[in-house]
Amino acid sequence: MTPADLKSADAERILEQASRRPEFVRAAQAFMAGRLTEAEHGARAIRASHPDDPAAMLLLAEIATVAGLPNEAIALLTEASSLLPGHRETLTKLAELLFRQSSFEAALQLLDRLVAEKPDDLRAATIRLSLLTQIGRYEDAEASFRSLIASYPADPRLPLGYAHLLRTLGRADESAALYRATLERSPTLGEAWWGLADLKSGVLGADDITTLETLLGTGGIDINQALHMSFALGKAYEDAGNYEASFRAYDQANRLTRKTRPYDASTTEQFVDRSIAFFDRAYFKRTQGWGADARAPIFMLGMPRAGSTLLEQMLASHPDIEGTAELPYIPQIAHELLAERWTDAPVPYPEILSQLDQEGAERLGQEYLKRASVHRRTERPFFIDKLNDNWPHIGLIQTVLPNAIIIDARREAMACSFANFKQHFARGRDFAYDQRDIARYYRDYVRLVAHFDEVLPGRVVRVEHERLVADPEGELRRVLDAIGLPFDPACLRFHENARPVRTASASQVRQPLNKRSGELWRHYRPWLGEMEQALGDLAPE
Repeated sequence: MTPADLKSADAERILEQASRRPEFVRAAQAFMAGRLTEAEHGARAIRASHPDDPAAMLLLAEIATVAGLPNEAIALLTEASSLLPGHRETLTKLAELLFRQSSFEAALQLLDRLVAEKPDDLRAATIRLSLLTQIGRYEDAEASFRSLIASYPADPRLPLGYAHLLRTLGRADESAALYRATLERSPTLGEAWWGLADLKSGVLGADDITTLETLLGTGGIDINQALHMSFALGKAYEDAGNYEASFRAYDQANRLTRKTRPYDASTTEQFVDRSIAFFDRAYFKRTQGWGADARAPIFMLGMPRAGSTLLEQMLASHPDIEGTAELPYIPQIAHELLAERWTDAPVPYPEILSQLDQEGAERLGQEYLKRASVHRRTERPFFIDKLNDNWPHIGLIQTVLPNAIIIDARREAMACSFANFKQHFARGRDFAYDQRDIARYYRDYVRLVAHFDEVLPGRVVRVEHERLVADPEGELRRVLDAIGLPFDPACLRFHENARPVRTASASQVRQPLNKRSGELWRHYRPWLGEMEQALGDLAPE
């Protein structure tokens, strides 16, 4: 029998036989116990004596994935899938990793095949849906959602995901109706409650508050659903003007979330210290002229909830600027630099950039542009990468894309910090669930950007949200001048722009400017003492 003749059942039988070997069992047990080095040595020993052992390949792929080495895992899964071409589990894991590594075309081809071969494979179908949404193929994603919902009418996750997509597309009423329909069937599905609350102000009323209080009071709800429901309850009380009850709900939501998302503020602080020491004037003098020449990227970075989505929507209304999304590629490139050298003497980031040469810097810049191009839908000369979390990577951006525009979208410290406190993020932003952690993170962000202001004067264009709201045309003219573009009145009609928006501010940017949101935190000031104290001199009078 050749590999091409294998079916999934045959592949399972081969894997089962291989996994019975005592040496494999020992390696697998070490992996399950978290002893990755021992597990790796055991699996590699099996491969040394049995080079075509697919079970050892798959175990090594799992080890590489946990160790943060996705490219090595992809290579192992690819090799295993060539020996077991009919094994859907291996192919699905491969597609998922390709997706995570932004190899969208290869991942989609594989997922298309898996779904075509077995349309009832819900796991492959939902990964495919996420991929379609990620790359902006919203029409295809919507059609797939409709098809899957018809095939799996009892699965509440599918209409929930479809409601999220409708929100991204600006179809708020349809989204709200679908959230409501989902909650009628699954009243403790907290993600639907939060999706509804986060859709727009006032969408939850007195009856919803009563329902949420009752459900949360009964206990026994899964912590992940309870934290979403608590955030929703906080928003409902906020909209009703009951700020003390709102704070209690937000505080409970954050405490629950912190149990599921640990965070060590000292790690960020130490990273900033090391970055300030590493990225000195001598570094930028040595690397001057490095990187790709492209001017197209506009990096919009800073704190979450700082008004960057509003600024993005304004700039993306300009005929020469395309809005894309929060692209993960700069942090991804930083991680890959570490992964490439993981077997050598470990060098942390950003210090590992000392091993980069001019050719490598240009290669990384071109690699970023290649990956970002998947999200481009127009031929406009500029595009926005709105990943707030790029602020720790300003030095890397300058090294590999020295002509890119870097915009620091900044909001007043307490307003921004409180906005993070009351927001539940789908992933990442683990700092955002404790008053002191948020304040320390804000301070670290400010002092790192201040360092780049000192060593690269004028390189970072700062846009303060309060000034943008007070004088939108003046601020936009200043930013566009830095980009090298003339002002266009369409930027002031940003709320008419129907482009999809995937961030937490998706609803707000479809409405005219609201100058009141910056003062919301003052209603909560009696309970924000820890935040205000930790911000220190950055807090307002």
